[in-house]
Amino acid sequence: VQNLVGRTGYVDAVYLEVDDPERRLEAVSEAVGPGGRVGPVALRSEDVAEMLASTTASLNTAAVVALFVGAFLVYNTMAMAAVERLGEAALLRAVGARRRDVMWLFTAEGVLLGVIGSAAGLVGGLLLARTMLSTRGAALEEIFPIDIRTLVLQPRALALAFIAGVIASVVAALLPARRVSRTDPASNLGPAGALEDPTAHAARSTAAIGVALFAAGTALAVYDLFIRPGRVTTLATAGLAVGLAGVALLVRVVLPPIARLAFGRLQSSSRGGGLVRLAAGEVLRSPGRTAFTAGAVLLALSLVVGFSIASSSFARTFSTGVDTLLRADLYVRSATWRPFGSDVPVQSSLGPQIRRLRGVDSVYPFKMTLATLDDRVIAINALDYEAYSRLRDLPPRWRREVSGLARRLRPADTIVITPSVTARMGIEVGDTVEMPTPSGVRRMEVVGVFPDPSAVTPTFSLPYDRYSQLFRTTAADSFGVGLLPGTDPERVRAEIEQRWGQTLGIEVDDRSEFFDRVNGFVGSVLGLISSVQLVAVVVAALGLANTLLISTLERRRDLGVLRAVGMLRRQVRRVVSLEALMVAGLGIVLAWALGTLIGLFMFAVMQAQSGIDLRLHTPVGAYLVPALWGLLAAGLAALYPASRAARTDIVEALQYE
Repeated sequence: VQNLVGRTGYVDAVYLEVDDPERRLEAVSEAVGPGGRVGPVALRSEDVAEMLASTTASLNTAAVVALFVGAFLVYNTMAMAAVERLGEAALLRAVGARRRDVMWLFTAEGVLLGVIGSAAGLVGGLLLARTMLSTRGAALEEIFPIDIRTLVLQPRALALAFIAGVIASVVAALLPARRVSRTDPASNLGPAGALEDPTAHAARSTAAIGVALFAAGTALAVYDLFIRPGRVTTLATAGLAVGLAGVALLVRVVLPPIARLAFGRLQSSSRGGGLVRLAAGEVLRSPGRTAFTAGAVLLALSLVVGFSIASSSFARTFSTGVDTLLRADLYVRSATWRPFGSDVPVQSSLGPQIRRLRGVDSVYPFKMTLATLDDRVIAINALDYEAYSRLRDLPPRWRREVSGLARRLRPADTIVITPSVTARMGIEVGDTVEMPTPSGVRRMEVVGVFPDPSAVTPTFSLPYDRYSQLFRTTAADSFGVGLLPGTDPERVRAEIEQRWGQTLGIEVDDRSEFFDRVNGFVGSVLGLISSVQLVAVVVAALGLANTLLISTLERRRDLGVLRAVGMLRRQVRRVVSLEALMVAGLGIVLAWALGTLIGLFMFAVMQAQSGIDLRLHTPVGAYLVPALWGLLAAGLAALYPASRAARTDIVEALQYE
């Protein structure tokens, strides 16, 4: 195999079985020297995890938002249940139960909800993970050389998810439990009235604390991303969580007046029709319930808007950069080609043979290798700068840039870097790096920046000839082929495939095909992230359905009166559906604003993690698609409550207390 791939006498790794790995690690490291890397078997997986740091940060953002959506759902459920059971709490207090006993009794219900929901969430999460791996894993394995389609359970991650779910439920249940515990026995032993006093307002302290938390969270994120830029830690994510906690408190303060402004005229106007007025009146009758239900929709759709903005910005910048770089007419590549190298590369001697074909102007080899520097995963690419700069379709500005880098790289032991190196490792032009190579550690001076916007991983670049000497290889991952004006690319492509396709195991792409191949890998990663958005929308829909169902149960007597005076069942269904759409519409509009802020946060995280100078892109679809999702979720969430309300028995409803 070494002879076939041109690496006689060299191996990628040596695996050792020792009696005490931790004790032997230092001795083995000393024996190998600075030219190699020594570590546990999981070292490669850790490298891939580091390469996926920006993806992990995006998924962490989704996890934080999902927890808040779930907390809203629990709070809304417990708040309505608590008020409905004020009589029960008053009876307990009347027979001698202390306030703290009543409070912990109702808090225990929140704990139980959290435990059951978190346990079910773990099962659902594992099923979702398996589905995502089966649908996206194959594409990701074409990028990263590890088995991604196999689900690996991590007890620590599962325990953390379970604990986070329980804590969110307990925190959400505390305020309703406190309200129940302060029940006045004398005034609440009679029949229960409405579940909520429509004239009640949120306390001023709630608004003050909400504003303070939002400001503190924003300050933490700004500090971590801009004031001390570099590799993003959990500080920025913690800032997001604190900021969302502030938003959660401000929901009860801000949404009721916005709802009155939006639906107040509908309630009193004669133009909207009776069903619209009834629906608007019900939305305004319970401002707290409306606020927290719309808040869940708000957070869920904010996540969708934020993801859309961040992913669109990254994908657009990446595509633009790749389109600038890929200027050859044809690309001859190994059949095992992937962005970070080939399992079985092609001998570089193929390049001169292609160059002799009729109509071929220039041919340049390209090789990518993953390595480590200062315990960080880096990429080393090798490129024939002189041949690359002669491509006729190269933009003039880019041609001058490449020609200048080629001149700076002529002295020995020089290397150029991408912007991601400076952003993530702090290495700049003029610095000296000790680069580990198979021929030993070489001190190399950084003489320029290769402005590659597609280099998410910190990348070092050097001329192909020097790379071949240092890394003792004569292989290449691909060859860019530039053609003379008037040459038919398909003729040259067919000739290359006929001569060397079968014997060397190579494939030939034209520029558009190779562009789609490179760009498709980014789409696979972003598709994995986007899959999480649907989960938050489903949770918000469940919360909306829960609220509507409890609302219809509370209004059984009202619905009975309406049915008795002639309202048709289909009209009842329309009223409930209109309520759902109004609450969802309120959440959608506010989600556009909060989602834009979350999108800017994720945009900054991606930029800090990758080091790429991203260009902010806010497509119309980032706002229209979440709106359609929200309305669809509202319509589906209203189906069962509306059907239940329409089937209300008139006699039983009129007798309901």
